[in-house]
Amino acid sequence: MREPICCVLRIPVQVDRIMTSMFGNLAARFAPSAENLATEALAYILRRSPAARRALNNFAAVLCPNLQKVQSFRTQYAENAEAIPDLAGFDQYGENNLLIENKFWAGLTPNQPVAYLERLPVYAPGLLLFVVPPRRLYSIWPDLAVSAAQAGLSLPAPDASRANALCCQIENHFLGVTSWQALLDQIEAEAQASGEAITVSDVGQLRGLCEQMNLTGYVPATLEELTNAAVPRRILGLAELVRQVCERAVATKIADAKLLRPTHYWYGAGRYLRIGAAGAWVGIDHRLWAQYGIGPLWIIFASNEFGRATEVLKEIAPWLSANPVKAFDWDGSAVIPLRITPLAIPEVVLEDIYTQLVDINRMIINIPSAGSPTLSIPAEDNS
Repeated sequence: MREPICCVLRIPVQVDRIMTSMFGNLAARFAPSAENLATEALAYILRRSPAARRALNNFAAVLCPNLQKVQSFRTQYAENAEAIPDLAGFDQYGENNLLIENKFWAGLTPNQPVAYLERLPVYAPGLLLFVVPPRRLYSIWPDLAVSAAQAGLSLPAPDASRANALCCQIENHFLGVTSWQALLDQIEAEAQASGEAITVSDVGQLRGLCEQMNLTGYVPATLEELTNAAVPRRILGLAELVRQVCERAVATKIADAKLLRPTHYWYGAGRYLRIGAAGAWVGIDHRLWAQYGIGPLWIIFASNEFGRATEVLKEIAPWLSANPVKAFDWDGSAVIPLRITPLAIPEVVLEDIYTQLVDINRMIINIPSAGSPTLSIPAEDNS
């Protein structure tokens, strides 16, 4: 049995930066495989950008000392049917010394990682690198260990926390895992230092796809999350809070609910209100919570006759550029977070959210009346 040596690499990365892009949005909707598309995008960047190649070589050399610099790349490079890596890198001698397997939430194949490790040069350093979302950085390692054990290779569990790359050595080969964000940060920084504006833009598009997959893909839940009763209690409390604040807004006549009703959908639960001449949906929206990270409660003015989003956006224009930002143009809809005061008792939270509804009413009070509204719940395919 080959004895592995475990090491851990810490690479600074800004994991809280959320950036989607037109490329990311369209790719997530229409591409048959987001992983394949991301691989081709990464290969495109590496082939055309000297800075990107330098960044990857520097990154790989930290994980795998004495690794020959990679000079060319091929996607889906098949030497045999058992191991077809997403991206293969070749040094100046034509040696395939770097294999990159790109993942979002797809599982491992039975040949990963052992058959891939066996493809690396026998007598020279080689690196097999898995690139995954940050949330999967640690959770994929046990899967790799189980798959390797089934093929007769024992991998150690990395003993580290808050690291953005994991690595273990097996003879002269290295198995590593890093995140898309960590790798793209390295490439972007090198491109900026080299004045490669086009590469920076290309990296931004690929980063947008990665962030889109982070927002829309299934994120594996930990046992602690699944068994934490505080989570459903929190959601139930938030739903009750929405009901109470809407009832108070109607009672004080800053909003109207005549002929309107509670309306729930796949990604949210709440109700309709009419604030002045504009119609709003108020409630818990998990997509906006995940995308902007501000909080779970939102008020949405849709881009239809009921929501009057165009008029609302004009009236709340100062909020779009406030610091901190107080509203967003979300694919033509006006969306406003209802901020929850941390560590406050329910009465204080209710009063604060009600005050925010009063401010919204004040901002849009001058919107002229329209004809009969057409109700439409927040669109399911918005992102």
